[in-house]
Amino acid sequence: MAGPRRAAARGTARVRRFSSTHEQQIDATQDPAAAPGALHYEEHAAERESARQRKEPPVLMVSRITPRQVVARMTKGEPVQFVDARCDPSWAEAQEQVSGAVRVRLPTIARDATHVSRGCPVVVYGAHDAEADAAHVAEQLRVLGFAPVKLLAGGFAAWREEHGPVQRKDPAGESGRR
Repeated sequence: MAGPRRAAARGTARVRRFSSTHEQQIDATQDPAAAPGALHYEEHAAERESARQRKEPPVLMVSRITPRQVVARMTKGEPVQFVDARCDPSWAEAQEQVSGAVRVRLPTIARDATHVSRGCPVVVYGAHDAEADAAHVAEQLRVLGFAPVKLLAGGFAAWREEHGPVQRKDPAGESGRR
């Protein structure tokens, strides 16, 4: 059988279909009924290349938690360590932060993570859901061995809407560090 490049040069569509016991390679121009449900490798390669060019964010392994769920846990007396991972411009504009939060930045995460408690769940937040730094900080904390680490859905904006406890921001970014 000719390879995919030769098939493309001949104008035929090379298709593979998988079953639980074997793999079958078919020339879809000779068997048009074979094409539905088959994986078309050339199309998928183009999709993968397109995604790579768009620089889509990687899939992160950190789940989200809503502000309401966090407040419910705190009401039950469960300790929670908050991590403020807002990007520098958001941090500079802010006047408040979640009470007891520790500021952790991506460039200095190894140093900043030493101030995060390992004895309780960690909740990481950004300014809002669209802030990528918070998701990356949460993922890095998970990689560093913190567990469980959750991302606050809606970020600080959602926390304020839920009337979660806040405090004036420590201008040096050292709040929660002792």
